[in-house]
Amino acid sequence: MSRGLPVSLMLMKMLKFTRFYFGVALVILISSDNLFAQRIFRSKADSVEHQAVMRQISENLRTNPENDNEDLYRRAESLIVKAIPVHKRGTYTFYRELLRSDRPDTITRVGLYNINITEIPPEIAKCTNLIELDISACRIKRIPEWLNKLDHLETVGIGKSQVKKLKFELGENHSIKFLDVSHNNLKKVPKGITTLKSLEYLNVSGNRIRRLPKFLRDCSRLFYLNLSYNRVKRNAIKVSSNPNLRGINLSHNKL
Repeated sequence: MSRGLPVSLMLMKMLKFTRFYFGVALVILISSDNLFAQRIFRSKADSVEHQAVMRQISENLRTNPENDNEDLYRRAESLIVKAIPVHKRGTYTFYRELLRSDRPDTITRVGLYNINITEIPPEIAKCTNLIELDISACRIKRIPEWLNKLDHLETVGIGKSQVKKLKFELGENHSIKFLDVSHNNLKKVPKGITTLKSLEYLNVSGNRIRRLPKFLRDCSRLFYLNLSYNRVKRNAIKVSSNPNLRGINLSHNKL
């Protein structure tokens, strides 16, 4: 699962600090972008808009590299449902492949992107060696209890799904370490994350969250929290100290 800007965007951000060879460098960067990641969009319109935003970024960098293009970078990222890095190409099982598989026990990564479903397909329960489950840009609002039976599941992505609430029915889960619920319409950090006893990385960026809840202190193994691009105010930061928490990203809030 992608936990930051796509490689091409990060490289372009680095490039803005370099004033020479812009013309050649930018052309090479944009034309070779597909070498870095396989990009999945919700629609052709989003793909076209993404190309337009990337062209605008390149033009801005060419004409005035000191300008801040952060909003454009963020817009470009939000248009991509999933960017699969080159070293992971071919490792994801998509929806149709999942339904056809006669050896679900060999599946380790599942990507169900931009599918009109509201429940996690029951076929997932047969993927007993699953490590990563990405159900981004679907309409899934519930994490069922049977997911606990997947002892190897470490990463779950439910980003860009436009959900307002997420219900965790797991009881206690001891395998999930990485949870991405970015780019939704959440107004609160889901309290159900406290049932993820091994959670180390939580991405809730790009939502409508206004405060850091006190129950975050109960996430004793949480190492990194991304709350960027929300609506958190300075006086709403009341999270207690956490012995393992090493980083909180609060950029682009109302601080």
